[in-house]
Amino acid sequence: KWVDPDSTFIPPSITAWQLALRAVDRSPERLEPNRPRYNGYHFPEPALFVATRNTGLYLLNWLASRQAWLAKVTTANGGAEVMGSPQMWRSFLGAKHNDLASADTFTARCRQQTLELFGVNMHQAPDTVYWGEVQIMTNDMDSPQTQTAMREVVWDVFEHSFRFELRALDRLACPGEWEADSEAREALVANVFGGNFMVGRMPTQNEGLAAEEYPDRVTALEALRQLMAGWKNAPATITEYVLHPDDPAADHPQTYLGMEEAVSKFYCQTFYNWYAR
Repeated sequence: KWVDPDSTFIPPSITAWQLALRAVDRSPERLEPNRPRYNGYHFPEPALFVATRNTGLYLLNWLASRQAWLAKVTTANGGAEVMGSPQMWRSFLGAKHNDLASADTFTARCRQQTLELFGVNMHQAPDTVYWGEVQIMTNDMDSPQTQTAMREVVWDVFEHSFRFELRALDRLACPGEWEADSEAREALVANVFGGNFMVGRMPTQNEGLAAEEYPDRVTALEALRQLMAGWKNAPATITEYVLHPDDPAADHPQTYLGMEEAVSKFYCQTFYNWYAR
């Protein structure tokens, strides 16, 4: 989506990336002719959790199935075949699973097909789930600890979505490199996130591409620059210049900020070219 809903659960945008998204040329001629015809999502859109009156049900169903889903997307071939449309995600997250076994309606059958597609099938609606050490119950959605957990869950979905979308986009932008050495390419993508696609913990401060100070962003940005240098039509700023994570003082602030602008704009435009969103 081009604009996130206004909600206290939605984390603030990174300024450079927000500007890059606004600058995307959405002309039809920019679309790749061989782009995927099925334009699904590896993870639910974070906005789904805040744009529904069933926030509690969505949260409970997601947390009850999250670990199984993460295992599925990490073991799939690039995660390409485990994606759901926004409607599929709404059906899955909004399902009252204990109603599905005996129901024989069209809606129930559609929901069951969605559950089978995701490979995460719960036969009974959960009453209690955990986020870290926080116990979340259906009758306690307004407590401060549940509200905090909700913000963290939405951030976690945003973060995992970006990580797996970057991997999927790189497979489209550099198919030859993936065919030649998929493990090396996988490692190159993971380097953007410190070597791991999975979010291992909730950060206590902004880090990586979202770090407050540019010297703290340079390692992640240089890793992303190296990855994107092989993409078609990469601008000269990305292909001909490098940053110096081991010696951030070697990069003038304007050099860094110029690279951040070039990388964020090229990523957002390339993503649109392949996914039309």
